[in-house]
Amino acid sequence: MNNVEVIRIKKSRIGINRYGARKYSEVKGSEGNLYSVVKYRKKGTRNYLYSCTCPDFIYRRTTCKHIKAFKEAEKYCSGTYV
Repeated sequence: MNNVEVIRIKKSRIGINRYGARKYSEVKGSEGNLYSVVKYRKKGTRNYLYSCTCPDFIYRRTTCKHIKAFKEAEKYCSGTYV
């Protein structure tokens, strides 16, 4: 997927980490930059939301290629790390 690589997916041991997230990941972008992708539950619902530290997500607030790569890797990863 556009030379984007998921480095690792981590689950918080107690269910919540410092981001308030259940899962977070480091994703290597197509130019080699590292971005953090966070999966968290929307308060009061069972829906999950995603955020990324890349400029595309920060300015447009739409699903970026790093979030897409994280979701794809998550399908194949049931453990703590990819």
